[in-house]
Amino acid sequence: MLTPKQFREDVRAAKTTIEGVIGRPVLGFRAPSYSVITSTLWALDVLIEEGHTYDASIFPIHHDRYGILTRRGMPTSSSGPAGR
Repeated sequence: MLTPKQFREDVRAAKTTIEGVIGRPVLGFRAPSYSVITSTLWALDVLIEEGHTYDASIFPIHHDRYGILTRRGMPTSSSGPAGR
């Protein structure tokens, strides 16, 4: 699992690279295997701070490796409307 600092560096590098190739801003993010889970909700705040406007990394299901059953809709941050 990445630390918040490692995650930020990885997201920033990927976003910069992709934007350089496509010439447009990258707005959204989806973690591999829907891997934002309860213990990594801090990642949503990092994504906002790095300029992402949406995230699709939380699957509203109970699974042994991913998902947050109580989350519905598109999260915006761990402390924003979807984080309540």
